[in-house]
Amino acid sequence: MKKKIKLIVAVCTALFILINLIFFFVFRTSSEIVYFDTMEEAFGTTLYLFKDEVVIPTPDGGVLRPTAKDGERVYRGARIGAVLSSDTDEAALHEYLRIQDRITRLSEAGNEESYADTVRTDEQISSLSLQISTATEKGDMAKLGRLKDELLIAKDEKSAAGGQTNALIGILQDRQKTLATGIGNSMKEIYSPEAGTLLLHTDGMETDMGTKKAEKLTPSSLAEIVQNISPASAGCKVLYNSTWKGACTIDEHTAGLLKVGQVVNLRFHDADEAEEKATVSEISEAEDGNCVVVFSSNRTANGLLERRKVSVDVILHRHQGLRVPAKAITEEEGVQGVYVQTITDKVFRAAEVSYIGEGYAIIKEGEKTKLKLYDTVIY
Repeated sequence: MKKKIKLIVAVCTALFILINLIFFFVFRTSSEIVYFDTMEEAFGTTLYLFKDEVVIPTPDGGVLRPTAKDGERVYRGARIGAVLSSDTDEAALHEYLRIQDRITRLSEAGNEESYADTVRTDEQISSLSLQISTATEKGDMAKLGRLKDELLIAKDEKSAAGGQTNALIGILQDRQKTLATGIGNSMKEIYSPEAGTLLLHTDGMETDMGTKKAEKLTPSSLAEIVQNISPASAGCKVLYNSTWKGACTIDEHTAGLLKVGQVVNLRFHDADEAEEKATVSEISEAEDGNCVVVFSSNRTANGLLERRKVSVDVILHRHQGLRVPAKAITEEEGVQGVYVQTITDKVFRAAEVSYIGEGYAIIKEGEKTKLKLYDTVIY
């Protein structure tokens, strides 16, 4: 009788194990190959940019005609354009200003003994002339303008190196006098008050959104500032400090993932997903469940500093390792791991989890991980 009872218990136990194994392996039909991947801890937000800018005033009733380009680097005191009255001959003014640039360049060159070392050869000048002809045939106006300017510089260099500086300056000054007669007193030249980047627009926020204004912000004070942002309008200004600050309002929980002094990566959606590093410089006290976080940097993707607000991903951490489905993570005898399909069997392999995101996990490679690249994980 006892033997029958033991036999029945053994059979039941075996059936129980068999049923569980069948259930475990048959119904776990999903599989995925293990690849090396990177997962990010990040959140998206809108940054409002605080920058140090100086607006260049223009006389009332005049029309600004810049000679420098938008986004161009300018030195302090550089001529960036002129304010014209309505009767100004713009073509004459343009030639006048170009001649003034040549005179300045020639005057500086004549005082440098080493200037002759930079003289262009006749072959180089001929090459520029040939390139101008090619650009003209192709209708490449942007390149044509650049090449013409370079040819003028090359000829001036040759004249200066050949001792003809004073004679050429005299010819240019005579031409200026003729042009000045047509221009009259209808022109006022504009110069840059600071060295920096010239921006050919203003938005009225240059004073209220300087870098110092980004200190001690709260969600309500930031909201009050940004509601006054308006579209760009006429005028020009110089961005004279390479350091900028970006402020955003985020929920208290997300702000808790950051600390002052932490370095993060900012991915700019408005600049083809370009990334730059920034430092967390301020985290405000919570206000109605939200905080203001301020990032500081002296680097940014091209063109973004012309904007007042940008869309970004704030990347806190990047985790690299073996990627497996999060559902595949299980535990056997207190050890975390996954089941892998081999040629003849299904085996458990230990896996040290580095990070679990949406749908997937990153496994840290090392002594604690027996999972291998290109294994087939089942779940």
